[in-house]
Amino acid sequence: MRRSRASSTRAGSGNYTGANVGGIPSLTDTGYQVQASAMAVKDLVQIYATGSQVFGDYCKPSEFRAGANWYFMRTRGLRMNGEFIEVHHSPVGYTAYPMPVGANGPIFHINLEMNF
Repeated sequence: MRRSRASSTRAGSGNYTGANVGGIPSLTDTGYQVQASAMAVKDLVQIYATGSQVFGDYCKPSEFRAGANWYFMRTRGLRMNGEFIEVHHSPVGYTAYPMPVGANGPIFHINLEMNF
């Protein structure tokens, strides 16, 4: 019986080992994110803002967003969220983030969130 062993490397080193890693190029990305929030009306309205930027090999994407959560039942499990996002060269895209990869521009969206 033959044993195989996968080894891990330090993140960002580019020295990957294991199956199917021959095509992974070395990549360098660094960045930051800043967030702030406050309860504008105790137990009812939360406001927030966040900004981020990535300094990478392919681009320098950035994002700014500001929004508010309205806890209309005064419980964390049910809220209405409104948010404005300004994005430049979006590095990600998926169903919960309303921009495709590489997108530029503003977006405003409102959603009802229920946790159970």
